[in-house]
Amino acid sequence: MPGKVLIAGAGLGGLTAAACLMKRGFQVRMFEQAPKLGEVGAGIQQSANSVKVLYDLGLREALDNVGVKPKEYEFRRFDTGELLHKIPFAQAHERNHGAPYYHLHRADLHQILLDKVLELDPNCITLNAKVTGFSESTRGATLKLADGSTASGDVIIGADGIKSAIRGQIVGETAVKYTGYVAWRVTVPREKLPHDFMELVGTVWCGPKNHCVVYWLRRSELLNFVGCPEDPSWDEESWTVRRPWEELKAAYSGWHPKIQTIIDSAERDQCYR
Repeated sequence: MPGKVLIAGAGLGGLTAAACLMKRGFQVRMFEQAPKLGEVGAGIQQSANSVKVLYDLGLREALDNVGVKPKEYEFRRFDTGELLHKIPFAQAHERNHGAPYYHLHRADLHQILLDKVLELDPNCITLNAKVTGFSESTRGATLKLADGSTASGDVIIGADGIKSAIRGQIVGETAVKYTGYVAWRVTVPREKLPHDFMELVGTVWCGPKNHCVVYWLRRSELLNFVGCPEDPSWDEESWTVRRPWEELKAAYSGWHPKIQTIIDSAERDQCYR
C-alpha cells in the first residue's frame, strides 16, 4: 500500500519526484525554505531520458508551448567561427532515444512542474520551512525544521539543493573546491539581435581556457549565453551575483563578432557570474 513521502525542497528535482509519486498513489508533503516558489537561472537542457519522465506526467503540450527543440548542436572556433563538429538533434534525437531534446527556461520548467504538483494536491507544499536534518526509526522517518517543528512519514527524499541538509547528515559536509573557472550568465531578447542572427541550434564556442554556450529559449524569443572563462578571482558562490558588464566584455576580447554582438546587446546591469 502506498505510504507517505516527505520531500525536502521544492525545486525541479523535488517537484518532479512529488508529481511522479502522487501519480502512483503516494501521499506527499513538501517542505521549502523559500517564502515563495520560483526558480533562478536561465537556460536548462533536457534530453530524452528526462523528457520521457515529463511526458509520463502529461506535460508534452506544456513543454512544446515554452520550449525550443534545437535542430543540432554545433562546436565552433572562438575567433573565426569555423565549424569544428556537429551533432544532429531534432528528429534524430527523438528517433534514436525515444523523445525529443528541449532547451527550456528554468523558470518555465519549474512553473510547469509546480502546476502539475498543485493539480494533484493543492496543499502538499509548505513554504518558509527550512529543513535542518532528520531522524529515523523502524517505523519511519522524521524531518526536523528550523522553527523546531517536525514532520513524520515513511520515507524522506532530500531534494534540498547543493547545500543539502539531508545529504550533509548522511555523508558529512562536502568541501568546496574551486575549479579555476567561473560561469557568466546573460540572456538577450531576440528583438535586440540582428534578423536571422542564429539558427535554431545550440552552439559551443571553443577558445583557449574559455568557452561559451549559446542557445534559444522561450519559443526562440530569448537567447541564452553561458560563458566559462578561467578566472582566479572567484569570491562568492551564488546564482544571483551581478558583476560589471565590462568584466564580461574583457573576458571575451578577440572573440568572434557574433559573441561581441551578444555581449554588446546584453543589459549592462543584468550580467550574472
